[in-house]
Amino acid sequence: MMFSMTAMCAPSHCWNDPLIQATKVSWIDEQMVASARYAAQTIHFHASPRKIWGDPLQGPAAWTRREKPQERFYGNFLQVNLRLKVFITGIAMSRRLPPLNALRSFEAAARYLSFTQAAAELHVTPSAVSHQVKLMEDDLGTRLFRRDNNRLLLTDAGTYLLPRCTAIFEQLSDLAQGVRDMNAPRPLNLSLRPYFAQKWLLPRLADFWKRYPQIDVSLHHSIQPPAFANDQFDLAVVWGDGQFPGLEARLLVNGDLIPVCHPSILGGARTASPDVLADHVLLDEEAPHNWDRWLEAAGAAHVKPRRRISIDDTNVRLHAAIDRQGFMLTCVSMIERELKEGTLIAPFETALPHYSYYLVYRKDAETKDGVRTFVEWIVEQASGSPA
Repeated sequence: MMFSMTAMCAPSHCWNDPLIQATKVSWIDEQMVASARYAAQTIHFHASPRKIWGDPLQGPAAWTRREKPQERFYGNFLQVNLRLKVFITGIAMSRRLPPLNALRSFEAAARYLSFTQAAAELHVTPSAVSHQVKLMEDDLGTRLFRRDNNRLLLTDAGTYLLPRCTAIFEQLSDLAQGVRDMNAPRPLNLSLRPYFAQKWLLPRLADFWKRYPQIDVSLHHSIQPPAFANDQFDLAVVWGDGQFPGLEARLLVNGDLIPVCHPSILGGARTASPDVLADHVLLDEEAPHNWDRWLEAAGAAHVKPRRRISIDDTNVRLHAAIDRQGFMLTCVSMIERELKEGTLIAPFETALPHYSYYLVYRKDAETKDGVRTFVEWIVEQASGSPA
């Protein structure tokens, strides 16, 4: 980088120059102008910044000059070639920071008001913390702590400094974590209904993590189908009729509905006629007409149950049935454990064709890391066949 510099005589004019003001170097006022006076009379400077300011704090004493045949006298003006702007700005931004280890020691000691606790956090000795705090005080030219009856207290300067230091370290921590996250593998995000997650997926998910420990899966519970447009989710398990325009769909669990109840409700009997429902409570789901449809399919449309209670949360409805509160409609695949343990029974043969659980995803999703693996695994689990 080549630049030209000529001189002026009046220091006040020198400080009015915005580029010179930007440098904030105190020796410009005297040394620079003194050298510039001489330069204005005899010399036209041509040099690289390194030759002129190998160390900016050395000032004009470090300048290298050479005479040119075309020496010119610029009178009372100091001009800095615009090609120096980046260089001058670099000097302006070279702020002298306090020692960062000392700043960290001060922040911990001030937060705990204890050198001992700060030392434990920083994994150093209390004397090391004390030494760093002393360096900090020397650098700032003021005391940051005071003692009152063996209690460590902050001075006004320390009180002013602490919250700002804490905020800065938190920002640095967030910044570093943000960079780490940029390179961290993104988890596979799966949206699904809470009931399906609890009763079907979670008992099987340990097998996936055992076989594919390198793939992280994040579960997001919702009863609403997700929007794939914003790339928030890679996959979803939804309750529907199998028609999902623009999406790939794999059947996981048949959703035919059957009534179930606690065995004690029927006095220990394992089967019964639908007519017995007239003496019992029906636990309605979010679609209450499903009970009416089931009664009609079972040839018992004339049956009027003793009471119907609406419970829109399937998990709550399940526990109500286990607690002998009434009959609920559910998928057999969702209550395999309860049927095996005998906490629920399915006393009627009629099953109501209904929605099923499907795995859905965008057609381009299988190109993402882990998606194809998860799709193959969950379809295998749904089919009940080994790998």
